[in-house]
Amino acid sequence: MEPEIDWESCTFEGNRLLQQREFLKLSFLEKLKSVEAMCEVAEFFREARRRQGLPYVDPYTKKLVPGTGAAETPPEYRKAK
Repeated sequence: MEPEIDWESCTFEGNRLLQQREFLKLSFLEKLKSVEAMCEVAEFFREARRRQGLPYVDPYTKKLVPGTGAAETPPEYRKAK
């Protein structure tokens, strides 16, 4: 027998409430690790946008850095040559 589907969690609002409930269950240390991991993901994507010449928001000044329009060659690729 299949488990019942909680259709309330299938809406944007229901999913958001479910996420909040799950976050509240975490210990302080787990919350801290979770926030640090999210920061690392944000840094990864910001750096990827910078390398591609796309605009991004500087985390220190909170200002939009316009893109250059020209993608840079990733450092990993330059080392491989």
